[in-house]
Amino acid sequence: MQFIGPFVTLVSILIVGTIGYWFIGERNYSVLDCFYMTIITIISIGYGEIIDMTGKPYGRVFTIIVALSGIGVLTYTFSYLTAFLADGNFAEGIRRKRMEKILAKMKDHFIICGIGKVGLHILNELN
Repeated sequence: MQFIGPFVTLVSILIVGTIGYWFIGERNYSVLDCFYMTIITIISIGYGEIIDMTGKPYGRVFTIIVALSGIGVLTYTFSYLTAFLADGNFAEGIRRKRMEKILAKMKDHFIICGIGKVGLHILNELN
């Protein structure tokens, strides 16, 4: 499914952001605090910095990178998911999977396309 790519990218940004903030915070903050900092940066809630960035310009640059990449990927992921659900592709995918399971169970059968003169003749021959 094409949705896996954006989802994996988003999860990767969350992991990299969490680890990055853990190092920037000099390992003085819990992993949960670092993950929370990543989430509020990506979702742009703006509660304020959980991890103190005073005197750490590299931390601010890292936050800018996490914000730009995270917001971009999050927006793309949600818009793709919305379009996927709105276009009916979701229902079509479920229907296709169900049909593939049914077809996988079938053995020793023939599918005749068309039931005109030729199709009826073939049906009689197979019968």
